[in-house]
Amino acid sequence: FGRLVAEHKRREQKRLQSQRGWYDEYGVRQGGLMAFIRYYWHVLEPETPFVDGWPIWAICQHLEAVTAGRITRLLINVPPGFAKSIIVPLTI
Repeated sequence: FGRLVAEHKRREQKRLQSQRGWYDEYGVRQGGLMAFIRYYWHVLEPETPFVDGWPIWAICQHLEAVTAGRITRLLINVPPGFAKSIIVPLTI
């Protein structure tokens, strides 16, 4: 029973960690993986301007769900140039 309680607490902490952040008046989420990528993009790709779009949002949301334990297996299929190779190693 003690192991079950400990596992529940661990999963709850992961769930709460993935929900950190807030949405500003423009509907943009502040905090989380997306805010991290947006803030540090100039370090990751200094020559390439950051272009926000739904594929990056989807990748970030799914990776946060993996971190929280809501998704146990994830396959990301996007065309070349959608920053998958840059974003995914950040979370491993």
